[in-house]
Amino acid sequence: HYERTQTWWEQSADWHRYLARCQFLLRQGLFVADICYLQPERPPQSFEAHPRLGYDYDECGAEVVLNRMSVKNGRITLPDGMSYQLLVLPQTGRMTPPLLRKIKELVDAGATVIGAKPPQKSSSLTDLGAGDAEVKKLASELWPKIVTNKTAAQLLGERGVKQDFSAATKLRYIHRSIGDAEVY
Repeated sequence: HYERTQTWWEQSADWHRYLARCQFLLRQGLFVADICYLQPERPPQSFEAHPRLGYDYDECGAEVVLNRMSVKNGRITLPDGMSYQLLVLPQTGRMTPPLLRKIKELVDAGATVIGAKPPQKSSSLTDLGAGDAEVKKLASELWPKIVTNKTAAQLLGERGVKQDFSAATKLRYIHRSIGDAEVY
């Protein structure tokens, strides 16, 4: 219950100005994330909990990978200016052939992808199961080229990518880049 008849409403002006300022800043610039986690191709589509460990992340569905992702200077980029150091694949054992082909295209263009185990089956029946063989073939070509034995935080640390944020206490934060300014 949040409205003007609350007994504390008259004392909340400073709180509301703070919230307005935060919302203003959150609409500026671009979100900064080093890692993009690919959501599994299965219902229900939902966000999963990923450890930050000093590096922030974003999540995307298969449609973003298929239709918007490309590689520029080794970074995975989107048309709006977002870019990521890494793409982390879900550990489901299933992926559609078009998505796996696109991931292979990204890796061949210089993207860094992390995937624990290769998919063995297609997550679609549109081809009446014929996609399973293509998935296995694509995975056998792709998996030697991707990182399989490290977490995103380990790999970024090894590459000299500094943690975005650290504190003695566990804090939640959002990092945005607004021109030359970094806003947390």
